[in-house]
Amino acid sequence: MKQTFALTSTYSSDEFGVCSALYELGGLVVIHDASGCNSTYTTHDEPRWYDMDSMIYISALSQNETILGKDEKLIEDVLDVARKYHPKFAAIVGAPVPYMVGTDYKAIAFLLEKELHIPCFGFDSNGMRYYTRGVRDALKAVAERLVREPEEKHVLSQIARAGEADIDLVVSYGGLAAARVLQDRFGIPYVCGLPLDGKLMATQARSAKECAIIGEQIYSLSLARALADEDVAAKVLCPVDRARDKQLVDRGLELIPVPEEDDVIRELKQFDAVIADPLYRTVCGDTRLIELPHIAFSGRIFENEIPDMIGEGAWLAEKIEEELSKTR
Repeated sequence: MKQTFALTSTYSSDEFGVCSALYELGGLVVIHDASGCNSTYTTHDEPRWYDMDSMIYISALSQNETILGKDEKLIEDVLDVARKYHPKFAAIVGAPVPYMVGTDYKAIAFLLEKELHIPCFGFDSNGMRYYTRGVRDALKAVAERLVREPEEKHVLSQIARAGEADIDLVVSYGGLAAARVLQDRFGIPYVCGLPLDGKLMATQARSAKECAIIGEQIYSLSLARALADEDVAAKVLCPVDRARDKQLVDRGLELIPVPEEDDVIRELKQFDAVIADPLYRTVCGDTRLIELPHIAFSGRIFENEIPDMIGEGAWLAEKIEEELSKTR
């Protein structure tokens, strides 16, 4: 049955991806949905919530407001909060119910920006897509609106000065669209990948004839590349959003889309071992599971068990040097 997950968890949604991408940037972020949705985000999807303040709010959309489409109440509430706390920007983030009634988030953002004179964003997320899409949309908007021209010397924030970079390192699918924007605006080249050390996972996977990695595209391909340096062959099974980009095609690494739970079950039968979040254990069958927790899949349950695999990443350093040499 398509779009049904009976045995595994699901990944965090696009609306929460937007919130997390904007979390530390000093903006006002409002999830336009009924009261309670904010607690889902803060309890399960945002590990920074108890240690770092951020202006993440919920609009507390009521039944009457949904039926009648009373956007003016949302607008007035956002204006009141923004005038009190003076955020650097404001963002309205969509959710399932307002999506079904056709809320025009970009129009709301336009009206807010006229009143507040700060950048305002409207994201048409709907809670039915993956967090990777939300991160992508949020960072793309940041690259388009919050990054200033290099000649604006009075700009001090690191985000605003991103246009001065020599090269961008894209460490997840969510950053790829932003990197393309910065390339178009400023001519900045980009490289995709993480400098991962494959020794820890290779030790556990070495006995397998063929190993799979389930996860986000760029992280998983980087891990597969690091395992290759340890003489462990691995293929990537990607259940979330993915991109086709020449930067992601690296030395024959293979990526297999698995958008449905049934796809994962079918593909795992050909592998001796799989590196994946512990909650995938229910669909592994005879395939040995090597645990690699993913917060966007299992939340905080295994947060303290996530290994630090950042290493030298010689292969990635070579790619960065190659791209830089083209601009000299």
